[in-house]
Amino acid sequence: MKHLFNLSLLLLALLLPATASAYDFEVDGIYYNISSNNTVEVTYKDTNYNSYSVDVTIPSAVAFNNHAYVVTAIGDSAFYNSHIYSVTIPEYVTSIGNAAFYGCMTSITCLSKTPPSIHNSFDYDPNSNFLYPNIDGEIGYFTVLYVPEDAYNAYCESPMSSFFDYVVVIGGELEETPEPSVSIVVRGYDVSVQIDAEEGSTVYVRYDIISASGLYTQETWWDGYDGHFNYESDYDRYYLVIYAFAISDGKLPSQLVRYESPLIDGHTYDQEPSPMFRGDVNKDGRVNIEDLTELIDILLQGKSISDYPTVDVDGDKIVTISDVTVLIDFLLGGAEYFTVNGVNFTMIRVPAGTFMMGATEEQGSDANSWEKPVHEVTLSNSYLIGETEVTQELWLAVMGTNPSRHEGSYQKPVENVSWLDCQEFISRLNELTGLSFRLPTEAEWEFAARGGDRSKGYKYAGSDNVNDVAWYQGNTPSVGPDGLGSTQRVATKAPNELFLYDMSGNVDEWVWDYFDYYTSEPQINPSVSESNFGHTYRGGSWYGGANVARVSYRFFRDSTFKRGTMGLRLAL
Repeated sequence: MKHLFNLSLLLLALLLPATASAYDFEVDGIYYNISSNNTVEVTYKDTNYNSYSVDVTIPSAVAFNNHAYVVTAIGDSAFYNSHIYSVTIPEYVTSIGNAAFYGCMTSITCLSKTPPSIHNSFDYDPNSNFLYPNIDGEIGYFTVLYVPEDAYNAYCESPMSSFFDYVVVIGGELEETPEPSVSIVVRGYDVSVQIDAEEGSTVYVRYDIISASGLYTQETWWDGYDGHFNYESDYDRYYLVIYAFAISDGKLPSQLVRYESPLIDGHTYDQEPSPMFRGDVNKDGRVNIEDLTELIDILLQGKSISDYPTVDVDGDKIVTISDVTVLIDFLLGGAEYFTVNGVNFTMIRVPAGTFMMGATEEQGSDANSWEKPVHEVTLSNSYLIGETEVTQELWLAVMGTNPSRHEGSYQKPVENVSWLDCQEFISRLNELTGLSFRLPTEAEWEFAARGGDRSKGYKYAGSDNVNDVAWYQGNTPSVGPDGLGSTQRVATKAPNELFLYDMSGNVDEWVWDYFDYYTSEPQINPSVSESNFGHTYRGGSWYGGANVARVSYRFFRDSTFKRGTMGLRLAL
């Protein structure tokens, strides 16, 4: 396969100085100079540098005057300004001379067994827009590319062979450049593209824009991606598709990667507010000592309460010293804040403790047989658990894509994810943060849902009234992709005793354990690592009834199962 090497024709006034020699002999239109008793180099006819035209195939050896010579070099200026369209260099050539292909417009295939030394064979014209390969092997607009002989056919069939123009040299032992990684995070019209590649490599990028109605815009390739990405779209709702590959000096090009953004829709998400959390009195997205100071100031000075849900910390519909007490308890318990790719999320500390797990008395007749028997469980270590379910925003920041079926807000919980998808997400999150996030065990999940050591013994997570704390089938608006209902933005219902939101309803939450039947024996830090069933999920969803939003409800699915009700909550 021939690879077009675009060398712009240079002004004839830029002729190199003529050399004294012409040529020693000519065979089949190719001119040679004898280098030794057994070798020759290809040269030009007298001082006529543009001696060649059309296609040139140089033989491995040539006979003259009853003597055989091996062709081992392409001499200085050999094809200077010639109008050749292709040239094949034989396998024993070890040197390509100064300005050998200067000013040519040539497809060059070099069959050398080892990479030949390449001098200033391809020059740089400061008056043109083209960079030609240089002797340092740096990547310009064109480059000399060494391809191992056994990889040549695969290279010719790869997308790389048609994107840019190379002199292809067969020979050498070269590895492939690692493929770059691409992530796209979308918030309204704010689109962040991150491309990471091997240090020192040049990244080639192209983007396409596909409108929501299928209209298509294709852009051209450019090189030298430096962390900044600018583009324009004429569409209000569209997908951004990024193509990228990398080339490191002395390596083959990487494989081509393709990455597609989620739907970009500024009309829906551009002005989206952040969630409101109880206790976040100053509404900065975090609950800390500054909120306590603000709350005390409100009580002492009788300030206007502009946002009741955040100031009414204990959820009793009035603001009193009780809210201060609850907020102090919360702050003493400890919340930790994390940021990944610009997205903040909060984890709540759950102290160690002992509780009765399963269908306790308040669960009533709604309880199923597989929620029994009630048994004592001790969790000997404190742990962190997500203040909310993992949102679509956080999943996007980590994975670069959004699998959710329910659009309308990136503050909705992510869904349509399997247990295995969750493991991949957590693995990527741990790589980004250097921490060890995980799914909670089933016991950790239920202890937290019940309110931990602050539990008031509610049937649901934070209340005996399901409508106070859960989005479920009985109160979810009949909208969504199936017209049945939809997820809702996290933290829009009241939290439980630990300030955890949506432990009941919104989406089912995968936990670490496989499902298995309970026994009556007391347990310490239980975890089911294998069974004859699938993985357990807890909490109920927008699609389920109130009976599955209870704190003891449990069921299981295969680890690959996914649908628009299945989400997750992190533990650490």
